[in-house]
Amino acid sequence: MGCSSSRQEMSEEESYLQDLEQELGYQNHQVQEVDLIHRKYSFGGSINDSHFNHIVNHLKLAVSYSNAQENIKAFYQQFKGEEAYHLEPLLVIGIFLSSGSAEIKAKLLFEAFDHFDNKVLDREAYLKMFKTMFDVNVKKLKILAEQKNPKNDHAIVFLEEIERGGKLFKKAFMNDILGDGDNCTLEGFVDKFRGKDKQHFMTTLGFRKELRSCWKNEHKKQKMSKDHEKEGKTE
Repeated sequence: MGCSSSRQEMSEEESYLQDLEQELGYQNHQVQEVDLIHRKYSFGGSINDSHFNHIVNHLKLAVSYSNAQENIKAFYQQFKGEEAYHLEPLLVIGIFLSSGSAEIKAKLLFEAFDHFDNKVLDREAYLKMFKTMFDVNVKKLKILAEQKNPKNDHAIVFLEEIERGGKLFKKAFMNDILGDGDNCTLEGFVDKFRGKDKQHFMTTLGFRKELRSCWKNEHKKQKMSKDHEKEGKTE
């Protein structure tokens, strides 16, 4: 799935981002527990302030402590609408950062977007799934780095660079899940993550590695295209 063909070493920037994510505290819990507590205290796809506080206190997430760092508080504010927190992105960040097998995570990820328990999702739902994964694993992550150490902009530049691989990664993801079809069942979706080479995808590190690989491939193609244009002009 995606654009990578082999496991890459973790870069210094990615290692820094991993440290920031671990400060949130999800890795101390099994993904089923995190998913269940969020669903238990949500209503109509939203979580009010009182229930959100109950969730983070129950899980002992970093944001629940009175001395929580400002960058962590700001991170969660991105998940909040005018009156309540949005359930879907909170489920997704919990799935990617909690402990658990790729198969279990894939099942919970599918269920996060299968609002009527139909056991099948169409193209529109999978596009929404990808957009949410991209948002929480890349875009919303920026604020953790920006407010943690404003002088260290290497991680921000890294995130902005791999963002450019989003379009290609989305195409690869959708093609792998749907192929030429218009929908994919729960079983079909989970089956995509049973191979050993797919296990890493259900982590933030794995998702960003795929994204970075897509960006590198796209950057390489653009460079080759420019080189060919230059060669054509000199002939």
